[in-house]
Amino acid sequence: MPLARTGGFTRLLDAIRLAPGPRPVEGRFVRTEPSRLVLPGIEDLAVRAAAGLGTLCELGFPESLGSVRAPWPETVLRVDGQDVAAYVERGDLQASDAPRPHLHPVRTLGGTVVTEVQPDDHVHHFGASVAISDVDGANFWGGSTYVRDEGPTMLANHGRQRRRTLRPIDGGYAETLDWIGPDGTVLAAEERTLTARAVPGAWALDVAFTLTSRTGRPLVLRSSACKGRVGAGYGGFFWRAPKDSPGLDVFTGEASGEEAVHGSVTPWLALASDAWTLVFVQTAGLDPWFVRVAEYPGAGPALAWDTPLTVPENLHRAVTVVVADGRLAPGRARDLAAGTAGDAAGTDSWLVSGLGEGAPGTAIE
Repeated sequence: MPLARTGGFTRLLDAIRLAPGPRPVEGRFVRTEPSRLVLPGIEDLAVRAAAGLGTLCELGFPESLGSVRAPWPETVLRVDGQDVAAYVERGDLQASDAPRPHLHPVRTLGGTVVTEVQPDDHVHHFGASVAISDVDGANFWGGSTYVRDEGPTMLANHGRQRRRTLRPIDGGYAETLDWIGPDGTVLAAEERTLTARAVPGAWALDVAFTLTSRTGRPLVLRSSACKGRVGAGYGGFFWRAPKDSPGLDVFTGEASGEEAVHGSVTPWLALASDAWTLVFVQTAGLDPWFVRVAEYPGAGPALAWDTPLTVPENLHRAVTVVVADGRLAPGRARDLAAGTAGDAAGTDSWLVSGLGEGAPGTAIE
């Protein structure tokens, strides 16, 4: 750039250099959130400053923001007054963890913890969360990325979920998030709800989420299985349970055992131990189940089992998880699945037929 054209920029630098030093903003204007400090109202004030070619101070900052009276809501799920789950957003995670809000600890009504966070075998597992191994090339699962013909490889391609809003609703919370790629690009926006309710002898967690592209083109979701790692179709809502739980097992209405259930397409699945049972019910969408028992206990519907999933506009999924004390018999698990699915999804035809007697699951090889 010719030197003669740098006058404006130089004057700006001089104004910054000669201006009074920065002053701390009083605490009454600041809201503390789990991983950041927020100045409520600063967005509107910045727009006014730009429109009027004025400074924030000329607009009365910080007094023009107003005092903060509403604290950041306590993110705890309760059933009949009892704490059953904490919804956590941590600010101390590394980029390779693919930071994201997650549920932990989650407890049965009897107080047994049924989630695990950052275990030694998979330090990027975070209780119950929404995590996808590949969204337009960005890793929102955490850990290594499976590279075809090379295997698991640690790449600098990790994304993170950044909370935009969180508000209390009946039984839980409604949340909006940005899914941000490693270069800072917002790849997708998400709307999420999490609520808790009582069911006979247990409680149920209802999770629903909708992903919408923010790049102007369809989202492409992939799992490691899409890249050649057979059986590694994980990605979507995923629950990591405690590894030290005794008597681990998994079953559906049609099959039992990890090998038989992994990859099956059936409306419900139960992951059980001697101390607890988790009954997962797909209430919107019907995807193959990703299941682990022998290596570690974990389960969730797989959005891109072995084929990339292209999302032209938006993707909506919902899952209900019944959290119960002790080991449930298959018949009891089936009845809870049918009852809670009906409460969550009304009269969806596939739920009515798929949860009844003799509804076969479809195996995906």
